[in-house]
Amino acid sequence: MEEPGNIRQNPEVTVPPDSSGSVGPAAPAKPLTSDDIWALLKEKHSKSEWAIFGELRTHTGYGARTGYIDAYAIGMWKENQVCIAYEIKVSRSDFKADVEQFLTKQKAALRNSNQFFYVVPNGLVTPDEIPELAGLIYVTKGGLRTKKIAPFREMPAGALEMDFTRSLMRAAVSLAEYRNSQLALDLEEARKKAAFAAKYGGRELTEEDVDALASERAVRLDQEQIESRSRRKVAERRLRSYEALKRIAHEAGCGEMWHREIYDEQNLAKLCQAVSIAGRIRDGLQYAKMSCLELKKDTDAVKMHIDSVLREMERLSYEATKPDPT
Repeated sequence: MEEPGNIRQNPEVTVPPDSSGSVGPAAPAKPLTSDDIWALLKEKHSKSEWAIFGELRTHTGYGARTGYIDAYAIGMWKENQVCIAYEIKVSRSDFKADVEQFLTKQKAALRNSNQFFYVVPNGLVTPDEIPELAGLIYVTKGGLRTKKIAPFREMPAGALEMDFTRSLMRAAVSLAEYRNSQLALDLEEARKKAAFAAKYGGRELTEEDVDALASERAVRLDQEQIESRSRRKVAERRLRSYEALKRIAHEAGCGEMWHREIYDEQNLAKLCQAVSIAGRIRDGLQYAKMSCLELKKDTDAVKMHIDSVLREMERLSYEATKPDPT
């Protein structure tokens, strides 16, 4: 397989370590997880000259070609026009499986980046185990430490693959929408705080004020719990209805409406007929149930009448056998 790009050493494009050899915030306590390492990479590229994306898909849509880049950082300034791909590994078996098919598994990451790094817990792998086209970063107690600088690969202008570019743009839009929603939440929280300050005018809260706030909060929590339970019940009813309709469709021979989403007239006619039959069966069962209830009532009444007759017969028998006091 053709190697993606020309190789030359360019240490300046990586974020250089400080005097202690570490970069970024302090690493969390072991055992490390992929989320812990992602948080460190995100913090490392948190300044305005970087944009970083996690779990970035290499293609749009779903299929055999679709892969993921654990972390992808893009330099946003003229001084750091570089794209860096990171692969996070927390186990040797996962690392070895990836390295054995490195050029295949990391094909999209190599073609769409200037540098590629493995990021692993300290000492998990050695630099000698790293492929020639990759670098190595350790996660230590001091933070992220570059153990092997990745070769810098030139990418001509406009070299990003179109599928990858579309995926990158979709990720950027999703990130912008998320940040906008977070901003809206922050603004709403600020508005509530401002309204609270305006209500009490900065004065010290009295015991009555605290009680009123606590009561208001308790009522609001109760309402939220009631609404949550109601939404959950509605969701459960919809799920049961969906499963029942799916079962009816399979029994009617039009299950492909679920498997392959074929909504043609023939399948719809089958489903409507099956639902109609199921409705009639349901009505018949309901009628039978009501008839059984009525029969049970009649049976109970007869039983009560028989019990009454037996009690009367016992009374008469007792009266007949009772000795005459005279």
